[in-house]
Parts: sequence; C-alpha cells; structure tokens
Amino acid sequence: MPPPARSVFDKVRRNEDERLYFGMIDRAMEARGYRVISNGKPAHAVYLIYKLFKAAQREVKILTGELAQTLDDVLAYGDPEICAAMVDFLRRGGKLSILVEKDMDLRGGSHPLVTAVVDAGLADRLAVAQPQDDFRKHPWSHHFLLMDGTALRIETDAEKAKALVNFNDPELGRKMSTAFDRWLQNAKPLSLEGVPPAPA
Repeated sequence: MPPPARSVFDKVRRNEDERLYFGMIDRAMEARGYRVISNGKPAHAVYLIYKLFKAAQREVKILTGELAQTLDDVLAYGDPEICAAMVDFLRRGGKLSILVEKDMDLRGGSHPLVTAVVDAGLADRLAVAQPQDDFRKHPWSHHFLLMDGTALRIETDAEKAKALVNFNDPELGRKMSTAFDRWLQNAKPLSLEGVPPAPA
C-alpha cells in the first residue's frame, strides 16, 4: 500500500526543488508582471493554487476534471491549507465558481473543500456545476484556474498536472472568463455535497 499523500506545506518533507520553486512563485506573485512560468509537477500545482487563493480579491473560476483531493503523492484540493486559503478568500467577499467536467472526487463520501465552505457558512459564495455544452471544441477548453480575470494557470497535461502560469494576462483572462461564464450559465448545478441533486 502506498504511503498517504503528503502536504506540500509540511516544510520538513519539502525537497530542494520544491523550496526553490515555491520561492520563485512567491516572488513572481508579488511582482505581478507578465511572465509565463512552467508549472510542471503536482507539488508545484498545489502551491500555485494556494497562492492564487491567497492573493484573490474578487473571484476565482476553476475548470477541472474532478477537483482532485490528491495529485500523485501530494494532497491537492483536499489539503487543509488549500481549504483554509479558499475559505479566507470567501470571507473577504470573494466568489468561487467551479466547473467539474467528470465526477467530483468524493473519496470518503464528501469533498473537503466543499465541506469547508459549508462549515464556514459561506455556501452562498460558491457555485459548483457540471458543464453540459461541448466545451471541448472551444480553444480555451483546457482545465484552468483564473484569478480576478488576470492571473491564470492553464493545464497542458491534466494527467501529469503540467501547466503554464501567468500572473498578469488580462487579455487572455478576459477570453477565458467569457467562455467560462457561458459554460456555467448552461451547466448542471451540483449539490454542496458534490453530487447531482436528486431528480424531481
């Protein structure tokens, strides 16, 4: 049996590559310049998601396969630090919209991120839905995370969590946001337990 997934926020278990990469992301996020950055490992992806939640002021839009609780050997959307950063963002008045392409990762019967929102009394600031349109025909149909319409992470290989990142691309962000809003408008809402509501 493989060991349980680790948290990238456990500094004792970080490797040198992670320490260097996380430091670079911290500096790039602070500068907020136009700069394309490779985001090629699960640990890198998780830390970047955390930083985007921490920096967000207005809205975060996520198009994901299953809102994975883990990626390979690291905790992802199931990491308590990710959940806490997201709840803090919502408490600051932000709004989170998530489109889940497949079935949500509900190992254990629920999803930690959704549970954290409900427990914090912030369910009205979260929308979770499943796209119904054939969005895969659209040029912006890669899985992505968009923060405040300008900072973004676009996956180039969803299976390996490889992606490109730019902290300041409002033109691309506007195109992605427009496409996301159209898909969300026609999407099938999911219950806050992360499963489709019972048929009427």
